[in-house]
Amino acid sequence: MKGKFLVLILILVFLFSSVSALVQTYYPYYPEVASVQLNSDYDNYGSSITAKDGDGIDIRAQIYVSYDYDNYPYYEQVYDPYDEVQVWAEIYGDGMFLKRTSTKTYYINQLNYREVEWNNAFYADDRYNNYEVVVHARSAYEYSNEDWKSAFINEVISGKDSYCSDIEIYENSVAMNENETDYVTFNIKNNSDERFYIKGVAPIDYEQFFGVFSYTNDSSISAGSTGQVKLKVVSSDVSTNKTGTATLRIQGEFNSGKSCSYSDIEKDFLVKVYNDSSNESCSEIEIIASDERMQENDTEYFNFRVRNDSDTGFYIDGFDVSDSSSYFNATEDYKPSFIPGNSDREFNYKVSSTSISSDKTGEIKIRISGHYSGGDSCSYSEIGEEIIDLTIEDSFGLGDCEDLILRTKTLNLYEDNSNLNSFVIENNSNQKFYVQDVDFEENSSYLNFSNYSRNFTVYSNSDKTINFTAETENVSSDKTITSYFEVRGEFEDGRTCSFS
Repeated sequence: MKGKFLVLILILVFLFSSVSALVQTYYPYYPEVASVQLNSDYDNYGSSITAKDGDGIDIRAQIYVSYDYDNYPYYEQVYDPYDEVQVWAEIYGDGMFLKRTSTKTYYINQLNYREVEWNNAFYADDRYNNYEVVVHARSAYEYSNEDWKSAFINEVISGKDSYCSDIEIYENSVAMNENETDYVTFNIKNNSDERFYIKGVAPIDYEQFFGVFSYTNDSSISAGSTGQVKLKVVSSDVSTNKTGTATLRIQGEFNSGKSCSYSDIEKDFLVKVYNDSSNESCSEIEIIASDERMQENDTEYFNFRVRNDSDTGFYIDGFDVSDSSSYFNATEDYKPSFIPGNSDREFNYKVSSTSISSDKTGEIKIRISGHYSGGDSCSYSEIGEEIIDLTIEDSFGLGDCEDLILRTKTLNLYEDNSNLNSFVIENNSNQKFYVQDVDFEENSSYLNFSNYSRNFTVYSNSDKTINFTAETENVSSDKTITSYFEVRGEFEDGRTCSFS
């Protein structure tokens, strides 16, 4: 985006008189945040409350407008007897900025109160131990001070009781050659609302041609998240290809103290052992993917890779992408037909997100199936699935450079003169934009810009007029000059923007 001025300097003989203006730099009204209270489904209005996971949180504040009678005893009689006040709230979870509410504007008479409310301003999430809600108030007048006051959620209670069935072991399998050692990783999903601590892993093998042993595991899995357990599998001699069954068992306890035994959390899985070391095993096919993020109400294409660590080419027969989230929909987009030996290829999938009130995270499951050029096939379960955590970001409150608009105009100037002019920065985002520097490029020796602010704030959903002085020199003929300016700054969330 370019900020551009067209400057026309005219040679004219004229007579002008000097004009003086009184610039008021003080304002007698003081908006104050007198009180802030929160309300949850679990608790009543108060400055420090308790909420339950998923509760809608209401914000209520009392705004008072005080008046400086000592310095301006008659201001309200000459001018407006009220103040235009802007009020908004910022929400922090465990000290981290989460979102900002809409800005409300009220006309409040001096020495009067006004109640401001935001119903279901946000929803409590037990991933945060506490919340701070800061309500801000300021006059719309340029020189006004800003006041704020906080209220707190001091505890977020887990939303529901936890059960051992909330711990889910995702399906996987092992395919390996005889007389080999292999490792298999199982994804463990904690579907409860509290942390689960893994206290033991005890696999059982039922066959003579392989053994299964506990190897490594995550010590705990937070609420709604996925952890991992890794097993070691050792195969023996086999005269023909053989397939057997083993069982992964887990014991542990929830943060609340509720315990789960091995018999409560278990999952059977298949182990296939090939009798010929030249046969390719399904464990040689690896899905390599990473967690992703995207904005709400958007469509994105993501990629991952599949690695074939065998010496034989692998044909892709099936490609499946699924999700169980209400916040987004994930589907297959592109798959290659063949992966050469000791190579990898890229796959793509498509995700469309919906509107959300706060950041949400859900899971995407990726599965592939296929067969080697030698004929051995690998099913979805034999290769295993890959779990991707996708976070949908609440775009409310995020700063975007596209929300900033620069408004300029053509300047008609006389030679050998000094003239006060302006341009406007319009901020259509829900965050403040902090301008950190402004530079002009006159592109002419006949023109100079000066006396302008370099550091200032453009408030959310408002604009800011930037005054500057344009000084011209004598010219021999009319001149048309194209000048530029550059604005640099950042939003509250740290996103930077530069226009030149």
